[in-house]
Amino acid sequence: ENYQMHTSYTNKSLNQFCDFILPKANPMIIKAKNNCYNKPHLFCVNTIKDQIDKTFDIIEKNNCDNVGILVPTNSDIEIISTYAKEKKIIIETSDTLNPFSNIPKLLTYHAARGIHFDEVIMPFLKEETQDLELICRTMKGCRYQLFLICSVKKIPSWISNIPKELYSDGDSFDVL
Repeated sequence: ENYQMHTSYTNKSLNQFCDFILPKANPMIIKAKNNCYNKPHLFCVNTIKDQIDKTFDIIEKNNCDNVGILVPTNSDIEIISTYAKEKKIIIETSDTLNPFSNIPKLLTYHAARGIHFDEVIMPFLKEETQDLELICRTMKGCRYQLFLICSVKKIPSWISNIPKELYSDGDSFDVL
């Protein structure tokens, strides 16, 4: 159930968001809660530790029970895994993955290909050498709520160029 692909509705907000980043991105069909199209949430924080804190804060505050924490590299997995162990936060990685548990899953973009989560959190967004097509495919693996987190000091240009009406307000991107 956790990984079953739903093809009932098109998340128009997510498709518009990805189409702005990568105009030729192929839209994917994903189900949105209550036929409501949720805009992605964008957060800028100061440090890597703040990005990890924001990740776990989102999970706690939104009662996420089928969440993927998706990162660019294996070294990013190590950073978050080490932090989680220190804070006694239970997460699953590709080594311990149980597709039927409600424990947050920590995977790289490549490892998460084809897997859909109710909520997707993507910390550590960077400018350099990131494959925007892979990022858009990763984003579209989200059924209901997408949360993007980057450093206030290094906001990727592909994010800063996105019109504000395509993402959720709140404490996101107040610095732009």
